[in-house]
Order: sequence, then C-alpha cells, then structure tokens
Amino acid sequence: MKQTVKRLLALMLSVMMILSLNGFTVFAESAFDLKEEAIVGAEDESTNVDVIAEPEPDAPEESTAPAPAEEPKQDAPAAEPPAIEPSGEKEPAPAAPSADTGKPAEAVETASGSATESIPIDQQVEEAEEEEEEETTSSVSEEGEEEATSSVSEEIDAEPDSSEELASETESAESTEEPTLQNYVITMTAVTGEDNTPISESYTNLPAPEFDEALDLSISPFEGDVTASVLVEGTHGRYYLETYKYDYAIIGGEQVTELRLEDVQEDTEVLLHYSVEYKKARYVYEDTQIKVTATVDDPAAIPDDAIFSVKQITRENYPEAFEAYMAAANSVASERYDEANSFLYDMSFLVPKVDEDGNSVGDESVELIVEDDIVQIEFQFKNDQLAGIVEAGEQAQMDIVHLPISEEVLAEADTTQEAVKSIIASDINAVLENTLEFVAENETTIDFVAEGFSVRLLAPRKLLGAERDNFTVYVN
Repeated sequence: MKQTVKRLLALMLSVMMILSLNGFTVFAESAFDLKEEAIVGAEDESTNVDVIAEPEPDAPEESTAPAPAEEPKQDAPAAEPPAIEPSGEKEPAPAAPSADTGKPAEAVETASGSATESIPIDQQVEEAEEEEEEETTSSVSEEGEEEATSSVSEEIDAEPDSSEELASETESAESTEEPTLQNYVITMTAVTGEDNTPISESYTNLPAPEFDEALDLSISPFEGDVTASVLVEGTHGRYYLETYKYDYAIIGGEQVTELRLEDVQEDTEVLLHYSVEYKKARYVYEDTQIKVTATVDDPAAIPDDAIFSVKQITRENYPEAFEAYMAAANSVASERYDEANSFLYDMSFLVPKVDEDGNSVGDESVELIVEDDIVQIEFQFKNDQLAGIVEAGEQAQMDIVHLPISEEVLAEADTTQEAVKSIIASDINAVLENTLEFVAENETTIDFVAEGFSVRLLAPRKLLGAERDNFTVYVN
C-alpha cells in the first residue's frame, strides 16, 4: 500500500511539473487530496474487513461454513470474510486464501448472482486507484490544454495591431513636426524678361539649397555665373554663351528678399529673375598698320566679352575672295576699283563658340550679327598708306562700299572669314554706303557709321575741282 501511495505521489508530481500554469497546480493539488481520501478509505475498508472476520470468543453462533484451513504463520493475521446475516439462503463457502498475500479473496458475483471469479482485495484497490488516476490525469490534461489555449488566445487578442498603431503614431508625429525641407518640395527656376521666360532647362525646377531658418534671396542662391547658350539669329548651329545678372526673387507673384522656413506651408516655386546687362560700348582693334575703334549705340547688343576683329583681305591671303569682292564692288561703282587702289577689310565681333548645351568648343569662335545696331567707326591709317595717292593737306573724298555675304551662305559658316574661302561674286550684295570728304594727313583718320558688319572697302581719291582721281581705299 505504501508503495502504491509513493507511486501515486511520484506520478502526481510529474503531472504538476509538466503543467506549469498556476491554475493547473491548484487543480492538481485538489485532485491529489481526493486521491489521498480514496486511499485512506480503501485502507479503512480493508481494516474493517479484518476486524469483522475475527470470531468473537463468546459468540455461541455456529457457522455452517467449514472452518478455514490452517494457514502458515504470517506477519499479519489472515483476513476472513465478513459475517453474513441469515437470510434463509445457503451461505456461500468462505473464499480460499490468496496465494500472493495469504489473505482470503473476495468473491465477485456475476449479474445472475453466482460467484464466478475471486479477486484479492488489494488488487481490487490497486486497480480502482489506477482507473481513478487515469481519469484524473486525463481530466487535468484536458482542462490544462483548454486553459492554455484560452490563455494564448486571450494574449493574441490583447496584442495591439502594430501596423495601425504605427500609422497612428506616424500621423500624430507628422502633425506636430516643424516644417522642414523634407516635408515640402522647394524648387527654383532662373527666368528673364518681363514675361519671366525660363533661361534654360539647366536652371529649371532645381532643388533649393539647404538652409536652417531662412534662405537669403537678396543675392543669387546659385554659385557662379548663370549662363545659357544662345543661337545667333539666322544661322544654323552657331551658338555662343550669354551671361546673366541676378535681379530679384519672386514667390507667388511677389518680389521677396528671403524665404523663411516657418512660412513654407506647401510645395513652393521660387522664380529667380535675371537679366542680360552688357555695359561695354567701346571696342578697339590695333596692329602696326591700322587702329580701328568701334563704339556701339546699344551696349546690350554685344556681349562684354566679344572681340572686335579687323582682318585685311588681299590677293595673297584670299585670292578667290579678293577677285569676287572686287567684281561685286565694281558692279555699283562704274568699274573704277582695282587691285592698285583697293583695300578690303573684314570687320566683325567674335565670341567663343559653344554647343547647344553651353559647352565650350575648343578655341573656335562665332561671329555676331549686328545688322540692326548702329556702330560708329573711327578708322586710322597709321603708316601714311595714302601717300602718293593724296598728299598731306590735300582735299580728298572717300567711297565706302558695304559688301555683305548673302544670308544663305553666311548661315552655313561660323564667321565671314570662314565663308570667304569659297564665295563667288553672286554671293555678295554690294551697296555704295557713303562718300566722305576729308583732308589727307600722314595718319589719316576717317569716321563713318556702319549699320551691320561684314566686309567693307575704303576708296580715297583726290578732289581737284570737278575732277576726281580713281584711287580707292577699301576698308571693312
């Protein structure tokens, strides 16, 4: 019996260790108490059976059942069946002692009431305890599983929706954040003119520079010069670089001097207004033979970085072009110009050549077209080139013939000097521009107005009463 109790205790302890939840432990303790009560009850019943089975010495009753056979000496007296009151029926014979325990086996009746099998009492108690233990363990396990499942479900249900909670927290944080350049898009576009025309794609919708509290717009936020490639009107692919000066900033149609971060409440476009401001009006070319000064009426017509170039055209350096120009000039001047009395000069304004994107193209240059702009020309002969034609102090006059190349030919070349290499007389539109009177000197200087630039000739001749010499100096 003690061994059985120990086994039960060990079994219950194992169950308690497996079921770690507190509720399971309480339930297992209650089941253990019930099991102890069952074991105590079984022991009491066994003891009562032994006591009843002992014959009282003073009892005169005679039992009809034969006396049990003498049993070998045991540690504990053999148990005898309980006394049965007479009922008019024949009493059953006492059960034979158990071979294992030495105690009489209890008769087990069938449904008809006849004894068919004898099972020892200890074995019956042990089997009853095992059945009850299995039922208790099964019940505890099932209840434990249910409680564990319920507890896990409750924990899952209790967990907050992390995605919804995170979205809510993010929205709340955004609503309380101070405005930054990360919250809104601030773009800047460089424009020019009264209609705020974008200067180029390179300066359109550019991101604003980083700033903390305010961006100073009284100065240009762009580093370096703002430039753009400009196509020379009437040409094919003849680009030069134009530089712009910063004027002011416009936000929402109003001029501003700064952009404060606290005022940025939405995506913002800043228009940066620029203008072309050329101030240079006087350009000078000089070499050992001549000095030519050009003064423009509208400085904005010519970039400040333009170079004023004057190049003589002779039979030696451009033989075919020289013949073409002389033929064109004589078509309007009664054939009075020839190689002996002719000087041809190509006067032009040159600027560095760039491609369509504003990238420099080596050391090449392009010629500006300034036909609509009036330029005052002061032309000085430095080495007495007119000696022998007109003497110093003599009255003289000079024809000025303008010899521009046709637009079709010039559109395919970057400069006149490039175009003259392959021109013919029909490509030249000769115009007798002016006839001036002057007094010849060792360093003769003449002044005239040039409307547009290309090749020009200067043709001086003596003024002797009604006669005039056919001596011509060609100047361009």
